[in-house]
Amino acid sequence: MRENFVPMILRELWISINIFIGDMLEAIQYLVSSKKLEDGFGMVNVALVNGGENHKIM
Repeated sequence: MRENFVPMILRELWISINIFIGDMLEAIQYLVSSKKLEDGFGMVNVALVNGGENHKIM
């Protein structure tokens, strides 16, 4: 039993670290996408140009 204890602990630690890193990356991705929406990036800016009766989408 003692020989399996250290690898078991290391495996649990490795899993915990991977979960933590995944959660942190997900949080960073959420914050970046929220900031882009606040600043207007990623949103289509449509300008209508009056050209007589024809309107062009720029």
